Amino acid sequence: MAEIAAGAVVAEQLVSTTLEGGAIAGYAVAKPTVPLKATFSQIATVDRNDTTLALARSHHTVSIVNDKACIFGGQSTDRELVSTDIHTVTLPFKNTSPTDVAYACYPAVARDEGAPVPSARTRHGACVQGHELAIFGGCDEHNEPVDRDSALWVWNIESFKWQQIIAEDPKPEPRFDHALFHYGGHILLHGGKSSSRIHLNDTWFFDMISHTWTRLPDAPEHSDSIAFADGTLYLVTNSPAEGATHVYRLEIGESIPTEESHGALEWERITNLSEVSPPGPGARSGGALVPITTGYGRLYLVYFFGSKETHADDEDLEKSIVSSETRRLFESDLWTYQLPSKSTKPNSWTDFKPAAIKDTIRDKLGYKSGGFEWAEVEVQATEQTGHEGKVHPGPRGFFGADVASDGRSVVMWGGDNARGEKEADGWLIRFE
Repeated sequence: MAEIAAGAVVAEQLVSTTLEGGAIAGYAVAKPTVPLKATFSQIATVDRNDTTLALARSHHTVSIVNDKACIFGGQSTDRELVSTDIHTVTLPFKNTSPTDVAYACYPAVARDEGAPVPSARTRHGACVQGHELAIFGGCDEHNEPVDRDSALWVWNIESFKWQQIIAEDPKPEPRFDHALFHYGGHILLHGGKSSSRIHLNDTWFFDMISHTWTRLPDAPEHSDSIAFADGTLYLVTNSPAEGATHVYRLEIGESIPTEESHGALEWERITNLSEVSPPGPGARSGGALVPITTGYGRLYLVYFFGSKETHADDEDLEKSIVSSETRRLFESDLWTYQLPSKSTKPNSWTDFKPAAIKDTIRDKLGYKSGGFEWAEVEVQATEQTGHEGKVHPGPRGFFGADVASDGRSVVMWGGDNARGEKEADGWLIRFE
């Protein structure tokens, strides 16, 4: 505690010194933290008509493991499910080993002889936990949930083998279009649908050691846009009547949720000026909402692509995707939602981050920190063209995306384009 107190004193002294600095200090801290800039690089592409690998797909997942993008599940043309193979694409980072294979494909093999492997699926949830890729739920080609026993599937990235985990009740009901996140060595699950017309707002915590599920508070609204960052679950929803984009959060913290601590958790709607002017990106389906950091404790949610259209049920949704007469209006824009800087309430002196100190100074000087506000990202031109001469993916939705190991880059693969075609390319988006 003495270290924390000492840190707080130093931080306060820094604020005071900055205030005494007058105009120079004011200029330094007044520099806005947004908009961020984004650069696109195409990292791989496959002929979308090549059905051998079926990498032209949508409604799949992309999970980053050791600088490899693991692509699993989804559907190809005519809503056909792809195989249960896992495809990996090595990302072009400096720390990548020169012996790494650029591309590999792993068929579904059980860890134990005679044990089951996951069935083909689409619209499932996935996350990486240590050296394992976890998969939950999804649906078949008829929009019926798979895994009626609510099994959790775990793929070991070193042995390349699957393990099935079936927990006792209580546990989440079978579903699709939900979100799965790693959390302190365990897993969080939120939302989704149990059928074409039934939306779910529930939240669950899975203990990877005891193999038990604990239900956390339900969200006040349903959302297709869900992210987990710094111990907090975020939802983006739309209010057509108010013409505003709303954000809800559930602060779980660092401690493992229990039945006893469940009552202390509560969803909160975040009020900010973005609900008035500007209105923000608008809630969308088929896009991505992922957390990134630009370093020094600065956190953002990046919200990009997808469609602002809403549909009553999956029948309307599928018509809008595959019909030759109806084209879905996908977006090509990117937005950031700035989160509170880390360590505004540190546990030790080493927890203090420059972003938190800067925001404290900005507050003292009367400047806005930019927290809880939307800002559109500026896309930077690049001289490096993609494999097909492309410099931008273009409007699309229902792609797979995940945050790279550097925390500030996002990898996306595939998805549906504005013409209703399945794409088979990968992109690296770097934010600054």
